Amino acid sequence: METHDEYALADRFDFPQWKRIFRYVRPYRRHLVILLAAAVITAFFDSVFPLMTRYAIANFIQKATLEGIVSFTVAFVALALMQTVFNVIYSKRAITIEMSVGRDMKRDLFRHVQELSLDYFNATPVGFILARIMSDTDSMGAIFSWWLSDLVFNLAYVLFAAFNMVVLNPSLALIVILSMPVLVAISVYFQRKLIVANRAVRWFAHDATESDVDPQFQ
Repeated sequence: METHDEYALADRFDFPQWKRIFRYVRPYRRHLVILLAAAVITAFFDSVFPLMTRYAIANFIQKATLEGIVSFTVAFVALALMQTVFNVIYSKRAITIEMSVGRDMKRDLFRHVQELSLDYFNATPVGFILARIMSDTDSMGAIFSWWLSDLVFNLAYVLFAAFNMVVLNPSLALIVILSMPVLVAISVYFQRKLIVANRAVRWFAHDATESDVDPQFQ
C-alpha cells in the first residue's frame, strides 16, 4: 500500500527529486535567464541610489548650493526610469515562470492521480492530496521564479554594496564583511527550523481536516 510521509524530506536535500522537478523549468530557460539578468541589473541600481543620496547631501545640502542640481536631477530620474523598466521585466518574467511551472506540474499531477490505486486514496488524507496538487505546485513555481530571483538579487546587491563600502571606507567594510558569515549561519539555522515547523503545522491541519469528516464519507 502506498503511503505518504510529510516529514520524510524535512532533514535532507534529495537531489534526484529536484532533478526531476528541474525539467519543468527547462522550457522556460530564456525567461529564467532574462529574469536573473534583470535581478542583477536591478540590484546594481539599488546599490547606486544610496551613493546618489550621499552625493546630494555632500554637494547640495552641506554646501548650501544648487549648483549642478539640474544635471544631478536628470541623472537621478534617468536611473529611476531604467530601474522601473527592469523591475517590470523582472516581474513579468517571474510571473510567467511561476504560472507556467505551476500549470505544467498541476497537469502532470492530475494525470498521475487518476492512475493511482484505490489503496492510495484509502491511506492518504484528501487534504494532503489537494495540498500537493494545488498549493505545493504553486510553491514550486514560486521557488523557480520569485525565490530564485530574490536570491540572485540579494547576492548581487550584497556584492555591489560591499564594493561600494570598500571604496568608501575599507576598515568599516572589513568589519561588516567579516560579520556576514555569522549572520548567514544564523539565518540558515532558523530557516531549517521554520521549514520543519511549517510542515508540522500542515500535517496537523491535514489530520484536523480528516477528523472533521463524517466517517461514512471517508
